[in-house]
Amino acid sequence: MFRFLKFFQPAVLAMFYNQPEKYSMQTDEFEGRVRIREGYVDPTDDSPDSAYLNVSFGFRSCKNGEWAIAAY
Repeated sequence: MFRFLKFFQPAVLAMFYNQPEKYSMQTDEFEGRVRIREGYVDPTDDSPDSAYLNVSFGFRSCKNGEWAIAAY
């Protein structure tokens, strides 16, 4: 199971929170999900491919007492 988890500093979520027009964030005390908002079009991207992001994550306590984001 742990081979599918990647751990990140909680600050990694800031880039998603700071772009609410692009990303949809749902969180509670234990887990969350980040997605690109449906219909979002990057005005600087001239590629015909559409971007897709749908990542689930959980909050985990580290041995040193700090928090980590576990993405799966």
